[in-house]
Amino acid sequence: MTFQALIARPLMALAAVLTPASRTEWSLAMRQEFEALQDGPGSLAWATGCLANVLGWRIRAEAPFGLTLAALILAGSWINGQIFFALVDTLTPRGLSWMPFMAVTTPLLQAGLCFGVALLWPRRAAWTGAFFPFAFAMGAMPQFFLLILSQALADPWTTVGNHPALPSILFPFLFIAQEMWPSALGAALGWGASRLSPARRTPAV
Repeated sequence: MTFQALIARPLMALAAVLTPASRTEWSLAMRQEFEALQDGPGSLAWATGCLANVLGWRIRAEAPFGLTLAALILAGSWINGQIFFALVDTLTPRGLSWMPFMAVTTPLLQAGLCFGVALLWPRRAAWTGAFFPFAFAMGAMPQFFLLILSQALADPWTTVGNHPALPSILFPFLFIAQEMWPSALGAALGWGASRLSPARRTPAV
């Protein structure tokens, strides 16, 4: 096998994986043309061009999902902020804590938005549930994760003052689990609901 083929064949394999379902016939034709070159001159250029085409197809196919997810993250973060300010303004003068209410409303908002996205794009449910909480509230979760991770790494195995008595190194990851479960649950429920309603399934892309 030539050096060109060592690079070209993985590129063609990647192009095949990334091809949207609507372009399957085009992808098959490109692979047939590639095989006709028999790993000879031009095979690397052909594979590179095919991958570039497929990436363009994939970007266009994913644009509705990506734009919707980004818009809902921004809108959800804004709504969450407005709820927070409303609760503070309403409850604080009465001597009540806003924290229990935010502990309920924020997960419900995240789960509801992820449910809707997964219902419309069930094939993207796992990506939605995983990515949404990382970008929600201007990336607050990864920022806070890095903040407490640095403290945990300074003394990773201590359990003094920890409730429950877990090594400090586990707390950043426990924090991620606590923040991710509403989005993951909402996306899972949306995916399940899409299976029960075939009419709502979107074409595979």
